[in-house]
Amino acid sequence: INSLETMVCDVMTKLDRVELCTRTQSASKRVSVKRSRHKISLKMKMAREQRFIRRQLTSLDSKISLLSRQMNRGQRDSRRDSARSNPDGSIDDVISLLSLQDYRGVLEAEAISRDDFYLLTKADLVDMGLPVGVRRRILNHIQQRNH
Repeated sequence: INSLETMVCDVMTKLDRVELCTRTQSASKRVSVKRSRHKISLKMKMAREQRFIRRQLTSLDSKISLLSRQMNRGQRDSRRDSARSNPDGSIDDVISLLSLQDYRGVLEAEAISRDDFYLLTKADLVDMGLPVGVRRRILNHIQQRNH
């Protein structure tokens, strides 16, 4: 009976240890699951914040682009106003006014000053090799200024 009691005690002790280990493992699994859930929720929060920041950056980029276009438009308008209001300005003012930046080299090669510009004829523009649209724009501008 003593040996039987000893065996029962040993078995009970072993069962207690197994139960304790099981509880500990279960608790650690619960902690692990909680940590995993916490990590997942943190990752989701970070992803949301990143999306929010990307949207904000996109919005800022578009606002900067808009402001840049408005500033460029304002600078062009002020150059045009200065060219219109200042008849003694340079040929650069006229080039900016009529958007002839691509043909600046042609005008410089022909040594056209602002005064010379307003004396140009259709034949002169053809001789310089300017396209029809540019010739019309220049001749229309000269005609409006002279009237």
